[in-house]
Amino acid sequence: IIHSNGMRLGQARYEVALFLVTGLELVCWYHKLSNAEWLAAAMGLQNALITQWSTAVVRTTHMTGTATDLGSSSGRIIMRFIRLKGNLEEDDWNHHVADRKKLVLMICLLLSFIAGGYIGAVGYNAYKIHSLLIPAGLTFMLGVMHLVYCLLNRKEVKEEEVAETVFRRQISGKGPDDVEQQKFVQSNSPAAQFIRQISGQKPESSGKVAGKPVVHG
Repeated sequence: IIHSNGMRLGQARYEVALFLVTGLELVCWYHKLSNAEWLAAAMGLQNALITQWSTAVVRTTHMTGTATDLGSSSGRIIMRFIRLKGNLEEDDWNHHVADRKKLVLMICLLLSFIAGGYIGAVGYNAYKIHSLLIPAGLTFMLGVMHLVYCLLNRKEVKEEEVAETVFRRQISGKGPDDVEQQKFVQSNSPAAQFIRQISGQKPESSGKVAGKPVVHG
């Protein structure tokens, strides 16, 4: 239910995973942490959700991989700095654009993890078991927000799904396989124009697109 090639608002069912996390946290709250394994399951589900849409770049429940990435990225930058004896030119900095961006991301994640741990400890000291209602409420709100987004952008989401399907078929050498996809290719949207350009299709005088005919079974 969660795509593994980036965030896909409206297409992936993020709200399902978020509501499941909320439910697991509420079960732990209701039973006063007598079933702590449910809370571990909620953490695992949340981590799987974030790991899936971020293509395994971001993790939220543990920092071992983050610390490793932080060390490797900073190590490559430092070694290049030492090799060049500190005389870095613009091309040298551009050589490590990915490492520098990853370094900033990992530092932000590590600081966020530490801050979250501190806030969680303070919250538990103040509200005890009821502090679980804070992450449960925030997670539930995120799920509702995505659900509302899906309802308000049904048409746009559907067009994105059709565009991606047509694009995959054109890349694989196939044409649109149903009327809806054919209508999309004939439209004047930027995505349709791009697909026609890469596939070598040109609009006919009738407004249709020259290319492979649609075969209906």
